Amino acid sequence: TGDDDSSEIYWIDLPLTKNREKFAATDLSKADEKTFAEIAKTAKPYEWENIEKSRTILEKIDSASPNDLRQIDHKENHTPNHVLRQRDLIDLFDTTADLSGFDLDVSRFVRGGEERDISVYWRSNVEETIKPVKGTKKERKELAKMLAPHRDELCSVPIYDAKAFIDKKKAWTFDTLSGEWREIKKDNLRTGIIILLDAESGGYDKIGWNPKSKAVIPVEHSETKSKLESAINTEAIDDDNQTYETEVGNKFISYTQTLTAHSLEVRQSAIDILAKLELSELNDFRDRIISAAHHHDLGKAHDFFQTTLHKAVYGEENAKKPFAPLLAKSAKQSRHGKERNNFRHELASALALIEKNRTLPVNEKHDDLEIYLVAAHHGKVRLSIRALPDEKKPKNDDGKFQPERRFARGIWDDDKLPATDLGDGVIFPETILNLDALTLGKNDENESSWLERMINVRDDLGVFRLAYLEAIVRAADVQASAKPQNCFKKGETENDK
Repeated sequence: TGDDDSSEIYWIDLPLTKNREKFAATDLSKADEKTFAEIAKTAKPYEWENIEKSRTILEKIDSASPNDLRQIDHKENHTPNHVLRQRDLIDLFDTTADLSGFDLDVSRFVRGGEERDISVYWRSNVEETIKPVKGTKKERKELAKMLAPHRDELCSVPIYDAKAFIDKKKAWTFDTLSGEWREIKKDNLRTGIIILLDAESGGYDKIGWNPKSKAVIPVEHSETKSKLESAINTEAIDDDNQTYETEVGNKFISYTQTLTAHSLEVRQSAIDILAKLELSELNDFRDRIISAAHHHDLGKAHDFFQTTLHKAVYGEENAKKPFAPLLAKSAKQSRHGKERNNFRHELASALALIEKNRTLPVNEKHDDLEIYLVAAHHGKVRLSIRALPDEKKPKNDDGKFQPERRFARGIWDDDKLPATDLGDGVIFPETILNLDALTLGKNDENESSWLERMINVRDDLGVFRLAYLEAIVRAADVQASAKPQNCFKKGETENDK
């Protein structure tokens, strides 16, 4: 059917070494380890076995004509190595969980077999223990104590072994979106995940992981609090667990701090970090980084957030509007109400800046990079923003649903942030939040959507430069939280200072 009479195949072979010539026609498995490594090295980036199979097949055919190719009796058993393309790298920059609540799976791009592991640990009577997960605060604390792992308890397991094992056994993982433990199936395993097994399931002996072992695992839980235990114990897993506890070395510290004090300390921390870096490349970004650090927790002024913290610090009877002082951190733990699942204060911060821009002259506006840095300082809000499956629709004060009211990540259209003192003379005015930016396309005022604006920021700076700027703001928050200068401890109030 074509114009050419022949379809010859030309094979460009590998460099011929003495060892490769010696074993080319024989089973390479007969070679010693050193020889095999020398031969296999010449085949890179391909696998030696695949090259030998291809050579054997080509020696049996005369051309690549359809008739000759049909004569090949070969079953392909090839697992492709995925190449990380530029578009893949850019797509991976947005860490928004999928609609099922799972993080993006990067395991297909992990080449080293030794990296394709997950971590497992064991607890007794897991299925019975997780029943009170939606219960009282006391029950949740007990659950954290019983189920959360310590680093020393984690056992590294090849992911293919784990899939085969939990195909017949039950396993659980902690869902950071819902703040609950849930059963996980083999198809949802991904590299790096931590899963919980029941001690009755076996899988471990004195040497380590042993899927054939049916012995009951003796569980000796460490008294040292783990990060996961802290997250569960915090009971505000859908927002910022550093609101209640901050990890410093091997311990966690708790304190109460006003929003004014925390905002100033994070701003100063950003200034200190930039001074230590001494990078001239950051000069153009300096003012925006410092401003982002200063405004990063503005959204904590939200009534929903303040209600939670004031209940913890001053008692439920005193948690009433107007809230004074506005708090950023609490030494006592509390839990957000379930009417706003997945509440993200940093989204409120970013939307407040967008709203304020509408009243500012062009040369005073908070630009999109600064707004992005504010939104991304916990890594939960970046490019894609949408309501999650378990979010509840907004209700009015009478408890009636408001279907026309937009919502995402616990923020509702027309939410109000009170006037907020961020310190150093910066008083952010009372602001009504608007979710126009989260819809696709331009709004009635011809303003671009959040997605379009943030993609432009990403593409303008590149993912690595943007990630670096994001890391500076995040580091400023962490460092200031670890060494608070103006705060009061558990049992104290602002009046005691």
